[in-house]
Amino acid sequence: RKSNNAMNFKRISGSGAITQQINEILQTTPDNHNIALAFDFDRTLTNGGGLRGQNRMDAPIEARIRGGDATVQALDDASSRAKLFIITVRPTRRIIIETLEAAL
Repeated sequence: RKSNNAMNFKRISGSGAITQQINEILQTTPDNHNIALAFDFDRTLTNGGGLRGQNRMDAPIEARIRGGDATVQALDDASSRAKLFIITVRPTRRIIIETLEAAL
């Protein structure tokens, strides 16, 4: 039996790609459709943790979050219409979750 629930998976790259993709999804998806966005925390959102040896919270947002302020704004815009999921291979201990939250 064929399902009406279609899922699209697309690999994106580049510092502005997250913002561009989120905005495109929000603009082209009808309001009565469900949207779920999943991001790989360690690569997609945080530039692969390239701030080793530095204090992450002192670094500019562009160094902490791929695409900087534009990505943060796009995620905020998406949160009103979409379910947002963060995928990570890190263990789900409380300190890990708090560290991930602080990084964003």
